Amino acid sequence: MLIRNMTATFGCLDQAELTLEPGLNRLRLDNEQGKSTWAAFLTAMFYGIDTSKRSSKGRLAEKSRYQPWSGKTMAGTVELEWQGRVLVLQRTSERGKPMASFRAWDKETGRDVPELTASNCGLTLLGVERSVFQRSAFLSGAELAVSQDQDLARRLGSLAATGRAEDSYPAAEERLKLWQNRCRYHKTGLIPETEAKLRQTEGTLEAVEALRRRRMELTAELARDTARADQLEQQARTEAQERRTLLRNALEQAHIRAEAKASQTAALPPEPELQRLLARLEAARVSDCGPEPPCPPALAGVPTEDVWPKAQRDAADYEALAAAKGGSLLLPALLGGILALLALAAGIWGPWPLCLALALGALGAAAWGVIVLRQQKEAKQAGEQARALLDSYGAASKEELLTAALARRDWLLAKAQAEWQAWEQTALLEQIAAFAPEAGTAEAARQALEQALILQRQAAEARQELERAEQRFQHDPPVTSNPQAVELRRHCAALQAELASDARQEEALGGWEALTAKAEGLRETLTALETREQAVILAREVLAAANEQLAQVYSPQLTGLAGEYLRQLTRGRYDSLVLEQPLELSVRETETGLVRPLAALSRGTQDQAWLALRLAMTRLLLPEGTPVVLDDALLTFDPGREQAALELLARENRQVLLFSCR
Repeated sequence: MLIRNMTATFGCLDQAELTLEPGLNRLRLDNEQGKSTWAAFLTAMFYGIDTSKRSSKGRLAEKSRYQPWSGKTMAGTVELEWQGRVLVLQRTSERGKPMASFRAWDKETGRDVPELTASNCGLTLLGVERSVFQRSAFLSGAELAVSQDQDLARRLGSLAATGRAEDSYPAAEERLKLWQNRCRYHKTGLIPETEAKLRQTEGTLEAVEALRRRRMELTAELARDTARADQLEQQARTEAQERRTLLRNALEQAHIRAEAKASQTAALPPEPELQRLLARLEAARVSDCGPEPPCPPALAGVPTEDVWPKAQRDAADYEALAAAKGGSLLLPALLGGILALLALAAGIWGPWPLCLALALGALGAAAWGVIVLRQQKEAKQAGEQARALLDSYGAASKEELLTAALARRDWLLAKAQAEWQAWEQTALLEQIAAFAPEAGTAEAARQALEQALILQRQAAEARQELERAEQRFQHDPPVTSNPQAVELRRHCAALQAELASDARQEEALGGWEALTAKAEGLRETLTALETREQAVILAREVLAAANEQLAQVYSPQLTGLAGEYLRQLTRGRYDSLVLEQPLELSVRETETGLVRPLAALSRGTQDQAWLALRLAMTRLLLPEGTPVVLDDALLTFDPGREQAALELLARENRQVLLFSCR
């Protein structure tokens, strides 16, 4: 596999691009410019980001540590060559999950590569698990030493034992031990569990068999009682069918009568309308207003509504005219005469002022007499007007005047009533003739209305009878049985409840057939488990003996390759490397042949030894062509060591990404 280029929005990288070549790629970047970020990005593109990890004190989780500084969404692409094709890998974030969305497509055709998914991309392309890639192909100057890891230990153990990464004595031994413990471990394991299940199943099976016997007895009793109840209910159904036949016949007759009456009244108005027409016809009976009485001249041409108000006004005028009266002339004449005589006597014998006063009094009495004469004349004229007003009514008194006016008004009202009744009767006859053409007179119309009302009532009674027949038919009580059948059904229900309860208990216990099969299966399982336990014990013994023999043959493969790398890195000063469990290294000097613990040497030599082991692991654990990433892995090397390491890395038959700050 060959990586062509990468584009990343990841941590401090913002749409940053990196183009790579085959073989060794020396990528010089200053500190804080993204060396470790590019390495982490490449791992994330192949294996994704583990979102289950949480940040701890002093260390951020990967999902938080590499959030883009620009605030954009974490994303990236990798273009690579794989199996003769150019593929593009793309990961983006969605729904708050960084790098969760994955797509892989062929650059030439644009078609998706279905065999690559977000979960299997790294294992498919690189050939190893995430932890193995990080601990073998991912070399950091701060973490060159190889630490313990389950997947890595399994692969190293396989190489030490058989020389093949896919074989693993520790894994096989662990698996066989697990199988043996699963079969029996003290009082736990599949065999004790199966024995306990078998004992429990056999006890349950005995309880189920007792329930089955009881159910057979209850079923026989239920069959007898059900048959007797069916016989009694059949009799009740026969009686109910006969009764229902009678009700059906009555319903059909009611239908016939209702339809016949409905056809007779189809053209008739509803009963309330007929009642209203009959009431109007009675009210419109023409009354006789009699001959017209003589009309007083004063009321000739006066409308009916004005007759009585005019008569009341005229009666009031008559009373006012009749009440007018003239004064008496006796007193003014007598007083004037006396004053005149006294004035004359005073003129002859008395003083002149008295004579003048008496003369003036006589003149006043004369004026009074003139006024009285005028009043008498006006009273005479009012009397003549009052007699003329009575004459206009042909009356001799006010009471006769009012009586004549009342007679005139009543006759006019009676006449108007008779005219309205005649018009109303004509209109009603026309309306009634619409459904009773023979009703030419008021009496004929009344008889037609009464006959129509009779028909409507008969139709209503027929409809009511039909409704009652339908209700009797619809509410016909269900088929009933005699008390003995009811009691039998109640007893049958109790039996069924007992049977259902027993069935539920049997079902809860598992069922006889299922329990029998389960017990038989448990016995077979127990036999198979005991056989497996013996086979596993024997296999562990044989495997341990074979592993001891294989380890003596194939252990030098890893250390031999690592020693060759160490010889090239140290320019021949050290020629071999000794690997002891658990991952403790020693090196041998070429000149003296002395083996020295790695911890006793300088930091640069230690990193050379660990780099040699890492490269050997890479050669043996990773498929050919899997790229190797070195992040400041040569940081502790002096120029000579660095040059030797670069020459060695350049000869590696794989793509190498060497990030360095110098």
